[in-house]
Parts: sequence; C-alpha cells; structure tokens
Amino acid sequence: MAEQFAFQCQYCGTSYNHPQANCPYCGERQPFTREELEMYAAAQHGYDDQAEESLDDGYYDDDPYAAHDHDPNHLPYEDPHYQDDYLPEEEPYPDEMYAQPDHFDPDTQYVDDYADDPYLPNEEAYHEPTYYNEAAYQDETVYADDPNRHYTRDYQQYTQGGYQPAVEPAAPAAAPAPRRLTWRRAGLGCLGILVCIGLFYGGLGLLAVREGLQERAVLVQDEADDHYQKGLEHLDNQELDLAIAEFELALSINPNSPEIREELRQAQQLTQSQPTATSQTLSNAAAKMLIEAKAQLDEEDWATAAETLTDIRDLDPTYEAAEISDLIFEANYQLGLQYVDAEEIEEAQRAFEQALAERPDDPKAVVAHTKALLYLEGLLVEPVDAEQAVDNFGQLYEEDKAYLDVEQRYMQALESLGDILFEETEWCQAKEQYLAAQEIKPSRLLETKITNVTERCETDDTQTDTPEAETGTAEATEEAATPSTGAPTRPAATSPALAALDEAATGTETDDATAEPDSTEEATTEPAVDAAPVASALGSIIYSKYNPYEHRWEIVSLPADGSGSPRVLVTNGQMPSLSIDGTLLLYRTDRPDSIGLHIYNLTTGEDDRITIYQEHISPKWGPGNTDYIFSARELGTGRWQYFQGFADGKGDPNILGDGRTPAWSPKGDLVAYQGTDAQGNNPGIYAVPFGGGDTIRLSTHESDRSPAFSPNGSQIAYMSTRNGNWDIFAVGTGGGDTPRQITTSPGNDGLPTWS
Repeated sequence: MAEQFAFQCQYCGTSYNHPQANCPYCGERQPFTREELEMYAAAQHGYDDQAEESLDDGYYDDDPYAAHDHDPNHLPYEDPHYQDDYLPEEEPYPDEMYAQPDHFDPDTQYVDDYADDPYLPNEEAYHEPTYYNEAAYQDETVYADDPNRHYTRDYQQYTQGGYQPAVEPAAPAAAPAPRRLTWRRAGLGCLGILVCIGLFYGGLGLLAVREGLQERAVLVQDEADDHYQKGLEHLDNQELDLAIAEFELALSINPNSPEIREELRQAQQLTQSQPTATSQTLSNAAAKMLIEAKAQLDEEDWATAAETLTDIRDLDPTYEAAEISDLIFEANYQLGLQYVDAEEIEEAQRAFEQALAERPDDPKAVVAHTKALLYLEGLLVEPVDAEQAVDNFGQLYEEDKAYLDVEQRYMQALESLGDILFEETEWCQAKEQYLAAQEIKPSRLLETKITNVTERCETDDTQTDTPEAETGTAEATEEAATPSTGAPTRPAATSPALAALDEAATGTETDDATAEPDSTEEATTEPAVDAAPVASALGSIIYSKYNPYEHRWEIVSLPADGSGSPRVLVTNGQMPSLSIDGTLLLYRTDRPDSIGLHIYNLTTGEDDRITIYQEHISPKWGPGNTDYIFSARELGTGRWQYFQGFADGKGDPNILGDGRTPAWSPKGDLVAYQGTDAQGNNPGIYAVPFGGGDTIRLSTHESDRSPAFSPNGSQIAYMSTRNGNWDIFAVGTGGGDTPRQITTSPGNDGLPTWS
C-alpha cells in the first residue's frame, strides 16, 4: 500500500503525516502554531494509552476476529496483509507496519528512534529494518475480501540481496517565488517605453521628411516642366529670346535634364542663324508684352506690370511711347500707394520717384512723394535732431493727419524739443512746444511740464525788463531766428552748440573740453564773398531746414551772433558738411532730376553733382578737400556700408566696409563707424585703419553712433542711449579704454563735435 502523507515541508519538500515544530529532514521551522502542536500531542498521548489497553485485552486473540480462516500451516505473520487488518483508523508511524512480533530487531528502536529530531543528521534519522527472507513470501495468497488487496507494496522492495528500504517519493519542486517589482526594473521599463515612443515618432519624422523631399522634388520638376513647355511654345512661335529665357530658367531648376539642354542649344543656334530682328519684329514682341502688362494692371499686380512696361521700353523705345509712359506712371504710382499702406515707406518713395520721372508735375504724385520724403527724413533725424523732426512731422501733420503714425511722432518730437529747450533754460520756447504737443494729445505729464515752465517763463520775462538784461550778451530774438515752421526754434546765440562755435571762431579758451550739440547744425567761417552770406565776427552757422511755403528742404546760413537774417545757400538740399578751408559745401539733394550728393563752391557759386543715388546720406569731408566719406544702404539686402568718394566726381566711390555714420580722423589714418563684427554680432563703435587692417571695438552698446574725432585724433566722442536717453560719451581710439560719460542731463544730448 502506498503510504499517504498529510504535510510537506515548504523548504525542502519532505513529506510527513503529523504536525511538527521543525522539518525532520532539513530542520527548518514549520508553519504550525503552538496550539496546534499541543493539540496533536494531547491526541497522540490519548491514543497511546488506548493502544496499551488494547494490547492487554484478549479480545483480539480469538481466531474469529482474524481477517481469514485460521490455518495452522499459514502463520499470521507470513501474510503481508495480516498487519494491515489490525491497523487503527489513524495509521501509526511507518516503523510499526514494518515490525513483526517474531522478527523484532532489538537493535531497532520502535517509535522513539523514528521520532522527528531536527538535530540528527540525515543519515542517522532512520535505521535499516531487519531483512526478511524472500522465500517466506513465495506463493502467498491474497483473499478477495482483503480490503488492502489493491494496494501495492510501495514501502518495500524485494531483490535477490534481500530487503531494500522504500524510496521516498520525490518532493515536488517548489514553485519559484514571484519576482518582485523594483524601482530599477520600473525605471528600465519606463526607459524602454520612452525609447520605443522616441523611435516611433522619430520614424514618423523621417518618413515625413522623406515625403516632404519627394513632394518638393515633384514641385521642382513640375516648375521646370512648366517653363520647358512655355519655352517650346515660344520656340514654335519663333519667339527665340523668350524661348531661350524659359529654357535657361528651366535648366537652372533642373540642370540634369538633357531635353531642356538640347532645346536650349537649338534655340541658341536658331538665334545665331537668324538675321537681326527688324523693327516690325520688335514691335510685334512689344505688342504681346503690352497685352500682358495691361492684364497685370487689371489684376492690380502693380510691381509686375511696372517691370513688364519697363521691359517693353527697353525692347523698343519707340513703340507706343506715350501710352507706355502713362502706364508706367500709373503702375508706379499705385505701387507706391500700396507700399504706403504696407508701411514700407522707402519702397514707396522709390515708386513715387519712378512715377514722377514720367510726369514730373503731376500733383498727386508730387504730394505722395513729398509725404513719403517728409516721413523718412523725420525718422532719420528723430533720434538726434528733435527740431528738424518737428519740422518734418509738423509739415506732414498739416498735410495729412491720418498719414501712418505721424500724429504720434509729431507729438513726441514736440515734447522732445521742449525737453531740450528746458535743459537750455529756454523756458518760454519750451512752453510753446509743450502746448503744441498738448493740443495734439493731452496728458498729465505734459500738464505738469507746462505748469513748471510757465512759472519759469514768467520769471524770465520779468528779468528781461531790467537794465541788466538790456546790457547782457547775445540774446536771441524772433527776428534773428529762422522763419517759423509751426514750432519755435532755439535762439542761436544762447545754445551750447553756438557757445562752442564762438569759442572756435574767436580762439578763446573755455572750461569745457567738449560740446553737446543736439542738432545737425555745423559751424563754419565763411569767406566774405558775394556767393556766400556776409560773415559776422563770430562766423556763421550753416544748417538745413524745411521750407513749408515752397515745400522743399533748404540749406541756409545764419550769422552766429544773431545779428543778421538767414540766407538760403542751396535749395532742395540737406545734411550739409563744410570743408576745412570753408570753401566747399558737401550736401545731399532730393531733387528728382539730380538725386545724390553735390558739392557747392561757396566762392564761385558753382554746384557739381558727384553721385547719382538717393541712398547716399551723411556725407562728411576727409582731411583735405579732395576726398569725403558717406554711408548708404545696399539695395536688396538693406545692409549699411560706408564709402570713400572723390570731390571731382571722377570714378565710382570705394566701399570701405560695413557700417553707418562714419567719421574720418583729422590725420586721415583712421575711420570710425557704427557697426558690428564680421558675423553681425557685438554692436558698437569700431575704428579701422584707413586702407584696411584690424578693426578695434571702442564701445559695446548697440545704440552707440555718430562718432566724432578730437582735433588730434586720440579721442572719439559719440552718442548713446545706454542709460535710457541720449547722452554724450568719449573713449580713446587705441582700444581697451572704458568709455566716459560726458553729459548726464535728463534730456537728450546728441551729435557731438569738438572745439
């Protein structure tokens, strides 16, 4: 019979049939409570007592209670099932089943030797039972009513050598403990998920890029095919020039196409083989282009229409000259208005100039061009010359209050000019500027300023009635000022700029080493000739102003002591610069038929045009009367560059470098300018040797501009807003010096000059 076990060790898998505190094999603690062990011990103790009583009872000795008929020839102990019939309901230890009364081995302990002792080695826990003679079990009889007839003797084996102990059943392999989730495993899992997500989206991105490149290639191919087909159409119509142009454009898009290259070669060969186009051929081509231009005008594609019409004129100047001129005017005029609506004033001014080239006296084009010019000039001088900005924006404000943001800019220019006059203690004139700004756009700040200057102005008026005021020096009067342009101008004799000019003219020494001019006026000592204004003892001031009555800019001369009246030197001129000897006046003109830089000879009265481009601005003389320097913005890129020009007008100007507001040192060895490094970074004032060399960064703020050399060339003064408003700074030209702030007033100080 196979032995049944009720319990199993969870550590080594050993099976046993009653609760024990420790495993009989490995000695590990078993999961039984103390109450369970005590209960089993009590039950076992009661069973042992009952078993001892039953052994003394002769009830079981009678043969009728045997499991088979009594046969004296068949001893009970020879029956293998004999002992099974007398087993109690609860099986005893296995040793009790193996032990027989007549074969009891005195060396084998009965029960106590097989007690579970966790402290005994494995080989000492059990003892080999006494071997039985195999012959005693030959031809044994198994009865049908034997309840154990179906059991097999798994507990023992019989071999030729005798009895072998039963092999204990192998303990089932313990199930592996579930792996616990750790932070490291969780982190690795999350990382794996993120990597998968990244690979997924990366793959999507690469797929999208690939599809985009394919789509772009298709679009490029389609564009090349479109030009190729147009070229074939022109070739069929014998329009060889247009066909060549289309083939070249298609070839630039798809240079690997042999078909396009072959058609281009054939078209070029046909062009060389055909005779020169007659006037009739040109007229036919011009007629087709005119149809295209009119269609573009109907579609309000003004820029393309103007370009097409210009091409017609270049192709055949005699073809419908009057109609072409009218259409060019209309296209450029409408294009200028379109640029104004887009707030692209520079492009608008160019378009209006092209329109005026066709109709110089057209009223609407003249007005539109003047507005654009006033606005651009106002933007140019607004940071450095508040008075001129007031003139520009004031005139534009009177013409058209709704023109872009001219109302706001005019108000700001008036307030800035009032602040400058306040710093110069010109209280009454500052009050006029504040009042004019208050009328445009009232504010509490302006009210406070008006109240402040009103009290000072009344006090100043009271002092002018005293004898001390009558005997004072150079006081400005309205008669000595320039004609009014909508805002009062500063008295010439009391400004800091004129104080520096007085000092330079008389040769006297002052306490100040630098001046703080805040306008573009330049002092000169003009020769007393008929072509120039009569000079006073203190010299003259030459400056530009806008004439609202004539609607033009003028360069005028005014005696520095305020004793005379302004005299116009040049009409349609601005940005004057006087040569060192005081004989040549370099200026910029905006006259449509003579745009560019001019030189006016104050001795002879001759005026010569030396450049032809409107972009040339801010001219300044060099060390002599032969060379000058100016700046211009490059068309297309908008990059600022500075140039060297020649007074005789012969030869094109030389590009010296990238930058604006340049200045030439008195010795002619250095050029200072506002710019950046070669990579477009690190803005500030730079100095470079004339003719080329390493640049030296002198200042570090992006607003630093308008450098001016000292008489000996060792220092440079410039203007900057690094502290919030415009102030004057000075720095050495050798590099490495820390700029020194010269002015600290709350107003704006700009455009420095040296005395």
